[in-house]
Amino acid sequence: MTVWQKDSLKIECLSALEAKKYISDFARLRINVFREYPYFYEGSLEYEKAYLGEYFLCNDFYALAFFDGERICGMGTLIPLESSFAEIKELFAKLKLDAKDYLYFGEVILEAPYRGKKLLPIFMAEAFKVARKLGLSKIAYMSIVSSKSDKLRPANYRDSNAIMQKHGTRLIENSEMTFSYKSALSGQDEAHTMQCYELDVET
Repeated sequence: MTVWQKDSLKIECLSALEAKKYISDFARLRINVFREYPYFYEGSLEYEKAYLGEYFLCNDFYALAFFDGERICGMGTLIPLESSFAEIKELFAKLKLDAKDYLYFGEVILEAPYRGKKLLPIFMAEAFKVARKLGLSKIAYMSIVSSKSDKLRPANYRDSNAIMQKHGTRLIENSEMTFSYKSALSGQDEAHTMQCYELDVET
């Protein structure tokens, strides 16, 4: 379903079944965007399709797809946290947070030419709609920890955490998690720290 459109640009909210036909496009986008700072992730099409395929198994999964014409140039993923990956559920259990209350808002990623165009509020509004539809009272998301003093940080880098905090998100204390993946810089597996944030669903 199209939820926003302006000229050749549009955002669609897709069910798991509808999203499946775009799995290669989503995988390509994730590889390309996450290869940039601060992730420097060296992904593969095979792994990304398998990763997304796990999401598509959930009947309450939704994908937000940003199109320019027929080409997907951005995306976000929405899934009940209870149906998400074991590592995240285990973290919330450790923090004594009830996973049943949360919608997990996966990566909101856009190709470079479309950033800074005030699209995030549209993605956020749709996340709220999905959360309310599923009877969930909170939204959680995870972000990589980066530093302003990082020498690799581009001068024009827009910190997603700072942007999200303008929409009322707050850090979940002691929510750090470490993930290892192949670095696009070194070609070796490297550890990266992620943190979780949350916000209340607007009624």
